[in-house]
Amino acid sequence: HPDVIQMLYEANADLHHTTHAGGTALIWAAGTGQTSCIHTLMNLKADLHHRCNTGRTALMWAAKCGAVDTIDALISYGAKVHDLCPKIPRTESMGSGYQALHLACREGQFAAVQALLRHGADPDARDLNETTPVMVAALFGHTQIIQTLICHKADINGRDGVGQSPLLLAAKLGHVEAIQTLVELGADVHLSCNRGSTALQYASTGIHPGCPDTLCVLM
Repeated sequence: HPDVIQMLYEANADLHHTTHAGGTALIWAAGTGQTSCIHTLMNLKADLHHRCNTGRTALMWAAKCGAVDTIDALISYGAKVHDLCPKIPRTESMGSGYQALHLACREGQFAAVQALLRHGADPDARDLNETTPVMVAALFGHTQIIQTLICHKADINGRDGVGQSPLLLAAKLGHVEAIQTLVELGADVHLSCNRGSTALQYASTGIHPGCPDTLCVLM
């Protein structure tokens, strides 16, 4: 309700007040895709770069919920697609150093991924664990996002800090369609992690060990 925001502001409501989780009105609006409220808050000089307690910006929350119009609006006001989530111990299950694109990939927000790439997001951006967006998409089995990232020249055989490629991560979780897509797009089935395990070995011992469909694709 942009009109209510304006009314509260004129009644001296604190535009920068934060919740116990560190969220501001702008972050709440971004995380729920309320684009009209974003415009109102930005016209009232809301802090575009404020971070909540987990280090996420408004753009990161918009990417997480897949709100394309909100992503476009925030970037038009100066939000940066390459901003990193800083290292914050014990509060962030996803790790540290990730970007908005990593979040969109994790949540399977295909339209948000497209929007962020259109605005110049790096398809090979790495977090502090050396994880790239295509690795995140593979880990969660988001096939369409994998295809889009590879079309944008993401490294299909890139490896994270422990040597895991997108194919290894998909094999670990038993995502058959993701595995098949990666293989068809040219993933190296012979790559091994730092401990020497291949995708076939991951598939044999991972979350769904010995899944016939997974093993068939890799053999």
